Amino acid sequence: MVTEKKPDKYRQFWDRNRKAILDKNEFGRAANDAGPLWMGLRLNTTKTAGAYNRLVYPKGGYVLHMLRNMMWDQKTGDQDFIVMMRDFVKSNLHKNASTAAFMEAVERHMEPVMNAGRNNTMNWFFNEWVSARKCRSMRSTTRSKRTREGSGC
Repeated sequence: MVTEKKPDKYRQFWDRNRKAILDKNEFGRAANDAGPLWMGLRLNTTKTAGAYNRLVYPKGGYVLHMLRNMMWDQKTGDQDFIVMMRDFVKSNLHKNASTAAFMEAVERHMEPVMNAGRNNTMNWFFNEWVSARKCRSMRSTTRSKRTREGSGC
């Protein structure tokens, strides 16, 4: 889902984030090598200095964007995602938010398409994208078919 008016700008943004996550530093270590996303500031060591900023914000952005895409609805757009994010903020107001608290908020607002594990949890997603050091490569494609004039939806 591209919401940016200039698709090149959109792709450049995500390319920069991917580069921040995967480019190796002077010690030959990428931010992603420092540890899983949930480690937070503990990602920064003498050999992975700056890993927190190069991993948490870009990969966190990917995580939010993937959730947003899974929750997007043709009729209501981002409304379900926005409601979920507001619930998370409200539930954690004046508290230290945690990965577990975020996962609970996501699970309270799961769409059926998000139940890939068929257990009404988001374990599959958080294990893959938040708890693991992996940085998968995914490609999404769409096809469209032109209909006769006046016969479309």
